Amino acid sequence: MTTGFSCIAGAVFATYISFGACPRYLLSATVMSAPGSLACSKILYPETEQSQLVNIEDLELPKGEETNMLESVSNGAVMAIQLVVAIIANLIVFLALLALLNSVLGWMGELVGQQGWSFEAKQLFPSLFFDLFQLFLGYIFFPLAFVMGVTNPEETFIVAQSMGTKTALNEFVAYKQLGQLVKQDKLSPRSAMIATYALCGFSNFTSIGIQLGTLGGMAPSRKRLLSQLALRSLLAGCISCFLTASLAGVLIDQPILCRPQNEKEHCFDVNKFI
Repeated sequence: MTTGFSCIAGAVFATYISFGACPRYLLSATVMSAPGSLACSKILYPETEQSQLVNIEDLELPKGEETNMLESVSNGAVMAIQLVVAIIANLIVFLALLALLNSVLGWMGELVGQQGWSFEAKQLFPSLFFDLFQLFLGYIFFPLAFVMGVTNPEETFIVAQSMGTKTALNEFVAYKQLGQLVKQDKLSPRSAMIATYALCGFSNFTSIGIQLGTLGGMAPSRKRLLSQLALRSLLAGCISCFLTASLAGVLIDQPILCRPQNEKEHCFDVNKFI
């Protein structure tokens, strides 16, 4: 679960690039976060007992009951449909919970004479609450952004807000905001690079539904354990992404800056690979 929270899927790779994220950073972030997620998961959920699968010979895979290839293909298709439906159902439920929170906040705002209180992006729903929410996230993640290598106070606060937006909402909103900040020259190449690494992962509350739907569909008997470990795995995924960003800040001396309108200058042309 931690690895799923700390990495991204290839299906959203081109989308992040279109927002202005450098593909070099996205690729390397996924590779770096994979082993880091294993370390973070062991720290937050230490293995106190000896594993039953010390040797590869101890691993016993159950044999399928299918008698031929056609039956295997048919059963696999049915299982895949069930898995997809489970993912969609969990995602709808978690998005519905977010919509419920938005409705409650909107109702509370109307009680005090404020319209449009919402957790959504400011471009869609301008509101005083979103400004306060962004300010709150900036203060929460400010120490982390500073420790990761963003030492300019103004840029540190901006990167901290992006990290908070990615965790509270999703990485799509965060990367879109990051691309706009880079386009407006509000971030240096180093700060934008560290932010790109820090945002590269599915470690947000919406992804919990996807994780439970995917892994719960593959192992229905372990669904209760998965739900108990969901928040801890989310925390480990966030830590893994931030560690990757910190390591990138140490290793990369001359960061490049990819802008949404001229990604061909430093990176490859997205349209050729879609």
